[in-house]
Amino acid sequence: MSDRVSAEWFDQGPLVSKEANGLIYEVWANGTFSTTSPDGDRFKGHDSAEAWLVERGITNDEQLSVVCNSEDGWDTDLSRWFDLIVFTPYKNEGWMELYCGEPDFEYDLESFNAWIDEAISIDAKEMMKNE
Repeated sequence: MSDRVSAEWFDQGPLVSKEANGLIYEVWANGTFSTTSPDGDRFKGHDSAEAWLVERGITNDEQLSVVCNSEDGWDTDLSRWFDLIVFTPYKNEGWMELYCGEPDFEYDLESFNAWIDEAISIDAKEMMKNE
């Protein structure tokens, strides 16, 4: 999958998840992707466009860049991004969003893990300060 790292390849939902400090830290793919191919076929959705794009010969990020920049007859409107979302236990019913970080637009598992680790560290310091 190393040649497919743009956000448009991903479904909505968690890509990386860690539990710490009694919380769940996750990086989620979010947003929408809509495009019309040069032959008039249309895709619009929150889900991954991978199968639809591959059927039309778009198989890597270089080709996807042409689609995303509305070049060569493509007409694309997109808003795909990654969020760090932190969840806290909610009653005995599950989890509730506690806070969300600023969005990122590049898929990078290493930076997602570092992002989560930093949030865990900051929250741990805050919790110790409040004890």
